[in-house]
Amino acid sequence: MLASIGLSPFPVRIPPISREALQFPSAQACLAPGGALGYYHRVMRSLPRVCYCILMLLCAVSCALTACGEPPEEPQVEPKVEPWFSLVVIADPHITGPGDRVVHLEKAVDWINQQQRERRIELVMVVGDIGWRDGLPIAKTQLDRLAMPYVPIIGDNEVHSESEEAFDTVFALQYETLGTALEQWQRAPTPVMNPNTGGDSWFQNFSFVHRGVRFIGLDLSARVPDGPIAGELGDLHDFEGGTWRWFTEQLPGLETADRDSLVMISHIPMHHGLFDEQEMAALVELLEPYRSQLYVNLAGHMHLAYDVTVGGGLFEVFVTDQLCFDDTRLRVVRADHNGTAYNWTHDLVAIP
Repeated sequence: MLASIGLSPFPVRIPPISREALQFPSAQACLAPGGALGYYHRVMRSLPRVCYCILMLLCAVSCALTACGEPPEEPQVEPKVEPWFSLVVIADPHITGPGDRVVHLEKAVDWINQQQRERRIELVMVVGDIGWRDGLPIAKTQLDRLAMPYVPIIGDNEVHSESEEAFDTVFALQYETLGTALEQWQRAPTPVMNPNTGGDSWFQNFSFVHRGVRFIGLDLSARVPDGPIAGELGDLHDFEGGTWRWFTEQLPGLETADRDSLVMISHIPMHHGLFDEQEMAALVELLEPYRSQLYVNLAGHMHLAYDVTVGGGLFEVFVTDQLCFDDTRLRVVRADHNGTAYNWTHDLVAIP
């Protein structure tokens, strides 16, 4: 067979070859004019044919491997975003007794129940000024008709109308229900002694997890005599049993949570102008380590719908309009998830 391809079947003497001659060339050297292939060709022309063929084969394999290099990396595919859930924000129903405001709240509850399946509505946040005095039980009767869990948040009007304790009593059963309906539900002890007023305060602070999102509800309504300005501003309540101390205890461990998975709920919006600069600086400093995880503060109080950014993009504040105007207004917030981060979209709804 060897003879048929022009190779001698007899043993041949292979002359010594230098170490340099056996080094495999780079692809660039192989391909360059007069490069390694030509050099090897000249060196090996004088060798017996079997030796020449073997070395040429090795050279070709070396060039092919060098030219190919590492296999190309697989293109990275962004994780698929999956629809996760929606929540509704109701702000400032202002129920003080029977009347048109009750009709607006009733209309909102009906709309939410009707939209539950289509919009994947799983939670309702009622962000303060729900009702006071005789209006509190009326408001609760309407909210109890919701087909999904609702979270009541105290507002400044409940406080200044001296309905703070009544709010705690009326919604006590609802808070107990949330303790079994929501994951990792925690509620701060209440009432506590307020050193600024010399009496008890029924702070409503809580936290829970829903589909991987950590919600923290904060009672930031000032406990001062109502007035044109002071009664409308926020207060961190930095004392034993107050909101600030409780808030700081909720954050450790969230550094590794998914991006945009932390949501703060309050009646008073957490932005400049409603807190003094010292308190705002303390808030920004506290929350800075959670910049990746922190998404938003959902609030009411201002009877306007707007959004602002705090702390150079640290978090956003979305304020929802008062529920009852000529139409019924609320906010639907949708959360989508791609496995590592949440994507949020907002829809302001006006029900005729």
